[in-house]
Amino acid sequence: MSKYTEFQSVVKDYYLTQGRVLPWRLLSDNPRQRFYEVLISEVMLQQTQVRRVVSKYSEWMTALPNLEVASTADFQELLALWQGLGYNRRARYLYDCIALLSSMPKLPDGIDSLTGLPGIGVNTAGAILAYCYNKPVAFVETNIRTVYMFHFPDLAVEHTVSDKDILQRVSETIDTDNPREWFWALMDYGTYLKSQGVTNRASKHYVRQSKFEGSLRQLRARIVRELLQGPRSINHLEKQFDDPRTRDAVQTLVKERTIVVSGDLVSIQSSK
Repeated sequence: MSKYTEFQSVVKDYYLTQGRVLPWRLLSDNPRQRFYEVLISEVMLQQTQVRRVVSKYSEWMTALPNLEVASTADFQELLALWQGLGYNRRARYLYDCIALLSSMPKLPDGIDSLTGLPGIGVNTAGAILAYCYNKPVAFVETNIRTVYMFHFPDLAVEHTVSDKDILQRVSETIDTDNPREWFWALMDYGTYLKSQGVTNRASKHYVRQSKFEGSLRQLRARIVRELLQGPRSINHLEKQFDDPRTRDAVQTLVKERTIVVSGDLVSIQSSK
């Protein structure tokens, strides 16, 4: 019997009775479609709470139901669908991903090939392998941190916990028979622990999200929403938002390939 059997039972028992029914868990039997469903949901979930993603995911899948349809969409259409999820650069990454994937005869099925895609880091790649291919690949995200730091206080060294150490423990405890459901269970159990006040602040990788109200991030989001209505001059944007940071925000959005500036005219980037 594994020394982690009791821990695994706690996680699985919680999932059996309290597991969430989420739209991106209703996966297609078609491998290509399943990959698309997992990719869209994982990119959406990178920095956005589940409750916000649920409706946006359903809206997205209605408008762009598969990789082939999504590959014909203009970036402005995709960006409009993204509104409400925050961090618009993720929409650009996703657009670029879709363009690459649509031309591939075989979709990526390994860490190296997945992390070669725009905006896909090693943990998102691990999640895609687990959920799409049911591969026992360990990865770490905020809910997983919460679970392992709560159940394994021995991970802490001088009151800090490294993702490297957590990753090792995840590998040791993974359910190799059904990794997809195991990680769903970890996610749901981690959400429960957080609702009970359990945190992962002792993690070396814990980052408290900066205040959105009044931030440059908020200004960038407002500029994008304005430009989705049509091109605007820089002068118009400065008057519209009455914020001395407007030009800096515009330049950041240009670097992220979300918008383009031609002369004094600013518009959403549409080219690949």
